[in-house]
Amino acid sequence: MIDEEKQNVSSENTEEKTEETVQNQQGQNPGSQGNGQGHGREKKLKAEVKKLSRELGETKAKYEEVNDKYLRMAAEYDNYRKRTQKELENSCRWQTIWKGQ
Repeated sequence: MIDEEKQNVSSENTEEKTEETVQNQQGQNPGSQGNGQGHGREKKLKAEVKKLSRELGETKAKYEEVNDKYLRMAAEYDNYRKRTQKELENSCRWQTIWKGQ
């Protein structure tokens, strides 16, 4: 839940910074609309920035999901390895005990 909030804030910050960069490159202030041609382009760029920010958020969420699955699988494997090692040791002990009788 906290990671999702961080991703949302991060996406919003990225979007705002990108919009500022676009405006600076166009030489426009946030309130000015230019001669009409720049406004249409600015609108398209803002839409593209929003789209890319959304895609970035989705990609980050997918990464977190896949990473979580990987970490869980690695932990399961480690537990399996330890459990089989313990079973092997116990098996050897019992075998030694039975042979001794």
